[in-house]
Amino acid sequence: MWTLRKMGARMRRSIFSTRPEEKILLINHHKVGSALIWKIFEPMCLRIGWTIGNIHGIAERAPPNIDVVQLMHGIVGDEFPTREFRAVRFVRDPRDVIVSGFLYHKRCSEKWCINEPAGYSSMTYPHVPWPLQHLGDVEKREWVDHLEERSYQQNLLEMSQNEGLIFEMKGYAKITIESMCSWEDSEQILNVRIEDLAIDFENKVIEIMKWVGLDERFIERELDYAKEHDISRMTKEEISADSHISSPDVTKWRRYFDDEVLQKYNELFGEAHTTLGYE
Repeated sequence: MWTLRKMGARMRRSIFSTRPEEKILLINHHKVGSALIWKIFEPMCLRIGWTIGNIHGIAERAPPNIDVVQLMHGIVGDEFPTREFRAVRFVRDPRDVIVSGFLYHKRCSEKWCINEPAGYSSMTYPHVPWPLQHLGDVEKREWVDHLEERSYQQNLLEMSQNEGLIFEMKGYAKITIESMCSWEDSEQILNVRIEDLAIDFENKVIEIMKWVGLDERFIERELDYAKEHDISRMTKEEISADSHISSPDVTKWRRYFDDEVLQKYNELFGEAHTTLGYE
């Protein structure tokens, strides 16, 4: 499923509008900055005359006539023309993906998360989340079995912290971590760690804007707009009002992982964090 955003005809005729030299691919994942990047790029594209769309679940093919494509779950099919894009790939420490998902899924209102399963009678969204829709019945049945006739959120709310973290790492976080680790480095891909974006927001945003080919005329202006979403500038009230943010600390897994949780993580994912460049 993909969603298109484009500017109105009057704005499209602006003398300041431009088109990127190469199509742009934003490779995001659930709880790896997907909401943040959309908040920065969508209004930016509307202002400068680029078209933008996002894809939930697997991207089988590139939407036609779209300048910027955001992969919300970082999954592409064999036919997706990845090499035709100038890409930015966002990654996060897998251990913090687990913690962030654990905290977010206890309070979010996303349909797949609050939906009670329908057994095997319906295994389409929202009974099974977007990044599993392209898989076969075996994988979908495993998801349904994992829920044990309760919604994903109900499971988490009824569990202790350790139980919930382990449930999360066997659930949605597993999808995200496997998807993050499946990408290979390329000269056409700029890798950006969400942790670095939180620490050095301005320089990282400038790096991203230059990488995707944004005209120098627009960078300072667009950076000023983007600063609204810099977590280090947000007040406590602004952070509390944003459902996608649990706390101003992007890195918090050490506070949540005790020996039991860490052992289970190692069993399931081994050195996934080192694969992604984390200690």
